[in-house]
Amino acid sequence: LADMLMDHPHDLMQKAVGWMLRECGKRVSEEELRTYISLNFRKMKRTVLRYAIERFSPEKRKRMLQAR
Repeated sequence: LADMLMDHPHDLMQKAVGWMLRECGKRVSEEELRTYISLNFRKMKRTVLRYAIERFSPEKRKRMLQAR
């Protein structure tokens, strides 16, 4: 579902995809979420990424956002 909606033009849909990824990371593992993000990093909009990495440590968040 995230793959289908990741490039949706509407900001609220981007927030929803990021939220969904963050929640999946809680239920599965942060490592699996990081793997998914690294595989899809280039096509993720910044809003999706910011919501998805909210639970990461500040250092990890900063590093990922700077890489954008």
